[in-house]
Amino acid sequence: MERVEIEIVSIKEATKIHEELRAELNDHKTKAEALRFKLAKEKLKTAQLIESQKMIEQHNQTLDVANNFLSRNNLIHTERIGELQNQIDRAATEAHLLRIEARQLGDEIMKYRRSLDNTDLFLKVIANKGCAFSPIIYQFFTINF
Repeated sequence: MERVEIEIVSIKEATKIHEELRAELNDHKTKAEALRFKLAKEKLKTAQLIESQKMIEQHNQTLDVANNFLSRNNLIHTERIGELQNQIDRAATEAHLLRIEARQLGDEIMKYRRSLDNTDLFLKVIANKGCAFSPIIYQFFTINF
C-alpha cells in the first residue's frame, strides 16, 4: 500500500505540476495573443501614418508649385510696377516742363498784349492829338523794346 500511496502522491504532484504548467502556458498564450493584437494595431497605425505622410508630401508639392507660380507672378507684377513708376516719373517730368513752357508762353502772351495795348494807346493818341510821339509813349518804347 505504501507504494500505491507514494504513486498516488507522486501522481497528485505530477498533476499539480501539470496544471501549474498548463496555467502558465495559458497565461503565456493570453499574453502572446495580446501582443499579436497590439502588433496588428501598431501595423495599422504605421500604415495610416505612411499614408498620411504621402498625402502631406503631395500637399507640400502642390504648395511648392503654387508658391513658385505666385513668386513668378509677384516678380512680373513688381517689374510692371517699376515700368509704370518710370512712366509716371517721365510723365511728371514732362508735365513740369510743360508747366514751365506754359508760364513762359503766358509771360510772352502778356508782353504781346501789353504791346498791343500800347499800340492801341499810341494809335488813339495819334488819332486824338495828331502828335505821333508823346513823351510818355516814347519813353515806354525805348525802355521796353
